[in-house]
Amino acid sequence: FKNRQYWRQHIRLHVVGEVKCEICGRMTPNRVAYRSHKKNAHGDRNHKCEWCGKSFTKALTLREHVASRHTGATLYSCSFCPKTFNSNANMHSHQKKMHPVEWLAAKTSKETSKAKAREPGSGEVESEDDSIDT
Repeated sequence: FKNRQYWRQHIRLHVVGEVKCEICGRMTPNRVAYRSHKKNAHGDRNHKCEWCGKSFTKALTLREHVASRHTGATLYSCSFCPKTFNSNANMHSHQKKMHPVEWLAAKTSKETSKAKAREPGSGEVESEDDSIDT
């Protein structure tokens, strides 16, 4: 981030209280989750399945739909065993249930790396008084 103010603003997106969807009333835990909900639940469905005509807001969701409903294609593989999946959510559930120790270790390692990257002073975060170059 260019300066500490932008870093703080970014962090607030992830932690500042619940946001209610004005379209359907669903409560989301923060603004990032709200934006994701709004796009997925109420966004333009520009990705249409050629097999059945169902439309999706994301190309990835369409790809997973085609694999699970029409072709049976394998899109994901468990990193802890040979099992394969056509949905990332199904793979995640499998790993959490069948490989809890390995899953927790991988999750903890990933979160530690992300937290270090977010720390002020680790990267491009500068003092709050620094101006923005234009």
